[in-house]
Amino acid sequence: MADVVITEIMYDSAGFDDEWIEICNVSGSPQVLNDYTVNYNGSTLFTFPSSGVIMLDGTCITVSLGSNGDGIYNNDCPFTPDYGIGASTFNNNNLINTSATISLVASDGTTDIDVVTYDDGDGANNTGESLHVVDTSLDNSITNTNYWEVLNGGSPGINTLISPCTPPGPEINVEGDTGNYPDIADGDVTPSTFDGTDFGSSFIGSPLSNPFRIENFAGTTDLIITSVTVLSGDTGDFSITTLPASPIAALGTSSFDIEFNPTAIGTRTAVIQIISNDADENPYTFTVTGEGLCFATGITATPTSGPVDTIVTVTGTDLLTATATFNGLAATVYNISATLMTVIVPAGATTGNLEITDSNGCPGSTPFTVIDSEISGCEGSGGTIPTDLFISEITDATYGGLSYVELFNGTGAPVNIDNYSIEVIANGDPTAAAINIFDLENFTNAKRHHLRYCYRETKSCNFN
Repeated sequence: MADVVITEIMYDSAGFDDEWIEICNVSGSPQVLNDYTVNYNGSTLFTFPSSGVIMLDGTCITVSLGSNGDGIYNNDCPFTPDYGIGASTFNNNNLINTSATISLVASDGTTDIDVVTYDDGDGANNTGESLHVVDTSLDNSITNTNYWEVLNGGSPGINTLISPCTPPGPEINVEGDTGNYPDIADGDVTPSTFDGTDFGSSFIGSPLSNPFRIENFAGTTDLIITSVTVLSGDTGDFSITTLPASPIAALGTSSFDIEFNPTAIGTRTAVIQIISNDADENPYTFTVTGEGLCFATGITATPTSGPVDTIVTVTGTDLLTATATFNGLAATVYNISATLMTVIVPAGATTGNLEITDSNGCPGSTPFTVIDSEISGCEGSGGTIPTDLFISEITDATYGGLSYVELFNGTGAPVNIDNYSIEVIANGDPTAAAINIFDLENFTNAKRHHLRYCYRETKSCNFN
């Protein structure tokens, strides 16, 4: 650590920038800064006078590196800089609002007395806060460690983490417990993975937990936390699993955890509310969000084939309000229980998948063959339209019963079946002589026409 330290940086004040740094003497003896320079990314931005720049031990000075020219320097906590650009001179945006390196260089022009790299990811980005060293005895070279955001315009000229413009009461601030503790503004409605308020995606029943912390950021008295609750929105999907300790002393912190456990698919959002004794941010609210996902539902269907209007029984889970489609065509369903439902094959359904969307919105499917009720061909390996005369139906009644044989003409033209006969071999015995049941004399079977004959013992009758 240097004898003379860059202890505070205001690189992006609220509104049009007033940009400044604070330098403190922590050496234990007076230090002379004649002809020292303040360099920005290697280029000189300010040069101290050639005489009279003497810093007593324990004192701090401020250097203005940019001004918005409105006549009031550092509007959130006005002060007059010891050196640099005046309040009425417009000359700002000298410190970029992303990341840069500031160095204090000795009068020889080469010796670095102190070097600090700031980054907007470490805070104080257009919020009216400064980045201030926490402990001057430790490394201060990068602002993601050993730095603190000082509210209310910083603490220019005073080596402290509480701004002189801070009200005397407690001052709440909420941060994500990620990386460099990014701030979550009161009333924030734009969740982000950067600060942990956007939980990302999680499957139903698979909870995620993100940590957060509450600061008594700049107050001078204890911050008392009365409650941390899920106020509104999808309140069943978020919960406070670990509560912060209370009270929180000035400049102290306390952590709490929020759990995201989606109950449905899609975007889930809720508002978190913190009740405290902060004078002007009570309640403190911010929005959290997450995306619910689900696994495919395992289902079984019986039968697995049938024509239109077939009643299909489906078993699975979470079926109490489930819906169904056949290849995207909506079907009528009857939800019997959480594990049982029936589905009616709709008109226009085609062979493919019976698709179920369960009560949670999760998909499931099983193959289903739709049987066409219009007979346009004949069964067989070829599946062709019949082109011959054949026996299309026969009954097999017990002795003394009435039975019939059906013939079908598939030739496409009338067939004269004179001299045709219907014969039966007793009990299917291939060695027995055939019995002539009926002679089909003087009858022409029209094309595509059914002909029925019945027999009782050795008698025959024409039902045609």
